[in-house]
Amino acid sequence: MEKKGLILCIVIFNILIDGLCEAGRLKDAANVFCKLLFKGLQLDCKTYTILMKGLCKKGMLAQSNQLLTKMEEHGCHPNEITHNTLIRGRLCNNEVTQAIQFIDAIADKCF
Repeated sequence: MEKKGLILCIVIFNILIDGLCEAGRLKDAANVFCKLLFKGLQLDCKTYTILMKGLCKKGMLAQSNQLLTKMEEHGCHPNEITHNTLIRGRLCNNEVTQAIQFIDAIADKCF
């Protein structure tokens, strides 16, 4: 699409990344995500959260934590949807202790 001169916004890429994650094509979703970073496109909180959700669905909790760190390093702050996604991801993977620790960490940052 870009080769034909179409200007694509982050919303289109969010839809693409989400669709790839839902189809179980996490590697392809991660590749699209990395290309966006390389191109210098301004990623939003939703972009990061979509990929975190895909990682959590695959049980890749450590990678979702790493992505959260990268998100914050790039100046994009997680919102309540991001936090809920990461908490739910831990609970769905039977990592109740991790979920509680994550909630405690959020509370510590807020107060």
